[in-house]
Amino acid sequence: MWHKNQLVSLSLGRPTYHGTSLRLDVIEGNPEGREIKVFPAVVAAMAVYASALGADEIRVMNPINQIVKDYYSKQGFTFIAKGNYLYKKLSELVL
Repeated sequence: MWHKNQLVSLSLGRPTYHGTSLRLDVIEGNPEGREIKVFPAVVAAMAVYASALGADEIRVMNPINQIVKDYYSKQGFTFIAKGNYLYKKLSELVL
C-alpha cells in the first residue's frame, strides 16, 4: 500500500484451499508511515477480493503474540485456537 509516494504497508495472503475464506498471512507496516492506519485498508481490500472469489470470511493467520491477537479482536475478529487464526464473516464487515 502506498501513501503520498511512500510504501507504508506490504501484505500477503491467498484464498484457502476450498475457496471459502481469504487468508492474510503477513502484514507489515512501515514504521515511518504511521500517518494512516493500514489494517483497515487491507481488510477492505481483502473483503472486495474475497467477495469476488465467492468466499464468505477473511482470516488473519498466526498472530505473533497476545497484543496482536487483542488488536485484531478489538477489530471484531474471533480467535480460533485450534487453527491459530482469527476470522470475520464478510457479512459482519462495515466498509
